[in-house]
Amino acid sequence: EQKYMLAKESHQKALKYIEKRPDKIYEAEFYIALGKSYLKLNDFDSAILSLKKGLSTSKEIQHGENAIAAARLLGDAYAKTGRYNEAIDFYKKSLSLKDSLLEVKSKQWVSESQMRYEFGKKEQEISFLVRKNRLNLYIWGLSLFIVVVSGFFIIYSLRNRNIKTKQRNQLLNKEKEVHVLELQKSEAENKCLIEEMKANEELNKMEQEKMQQEIDHKNRELASGALHVVSKNKILDDIKSQVQGIKCEGTDISSALRDITRLIDSNISMDDDWESFKLHFEQVNGEFFNKLTNKYNDLSQGDLRLCAYLYINLNAKEIAQIFNISPDSVRKRKQRLREKLQLDKDTDLTIYLQKT
Repeated sequence: EQKYMLAKESHQKALKYIEKRPDKIYEAEFYIALGKSYLKLNDFDSAILSLKKGLSTSKEIQHGENAIAAARLLGDAYAKTGRYNEAIDFYKKSLSLKDSLLEVKSKQWVSESQMRYEFGKKEQEISFLVRKNRLNLYIWGLSLFIVVVSGFFIIYSLRNRNIKTKQRNQLLNKEKEVHVLELQKSEAENKCLIEEMKANEELNKMEQEKMQQEIDHKNRELASGALHVVSKNKILDDIKSQVQGIKCEGTDISSALRDITRLIDSNISMDDDWESFKLHFEQVNGEFFNKLTNKYNDLSQGDLRLCAYLYINLNAKEIAQIFNISPDSVRKRKQRLREKLQLDKDTDLTIYLQKT
């Protein structure tokens, strides 16, 4: 951390110097380096501010590599602050800048290759004209000095063969150079493709983590709602016990107490509580019931209800309060459910359902 603090101070001093003697390339590089130092020091707001300046300056001077680095670091900074949407935007921007830079470099390579080809072609034309002129001179000399011309013809033939051999070797060397350039281009494209695949994997991972967090939050809300039902049923149970414990005389009072007891019984574990819970449960874990019933077609509504409460990790006592039965009865129901699911006694029922 001390190293990055010193680096940050050095960059800040350098920026003051650059502001007096402006150089856009160095200015962009220093903003990016300063943002990177802030990022290492977990000063994300300062890092984002510096990196945005670096990105803006890099775009202004059309410096592709610096713009890519700034966009990628901005994605890292936003990801570390939990602002995943902004992080994804800057990662995508980084990939887009990489594609643009690769396209520019490809065009430059094609242009340079074309120039080399035209230059080689001109050289061959010049060489051909030179040979043609020499041949004409030899023909004119043949009429004057047959013997000399014959000697020159032999010399010319040997020279011409050497030239052709040299040209053939030069052509082979140029073909090798083109092949090497093509291999380098292919390697660069493969490298970019691998980096893009890695970036897409990171984006998918972040999106999956975000979705899982939302599902976990909704499941916690479901568990809270179920525990609210447990609390309500427990309170009603306690009231019922207290009412039944009241001993009094008189037909009217006894009748009133019986009416209260019946009212309490009718409100413990009402179907409306289950239907409301089931509606919210299916919104969060859409295909849970369908998968179970497709795989085990002999499950009753009570079995499915028990599976849902086990899935959100309620214990036997809490489930007993919801069903208005004893914990022993819950254990028996779990055993019957285990038999229907064809699970051995060592298999954790809750974990099995959560993996379904």
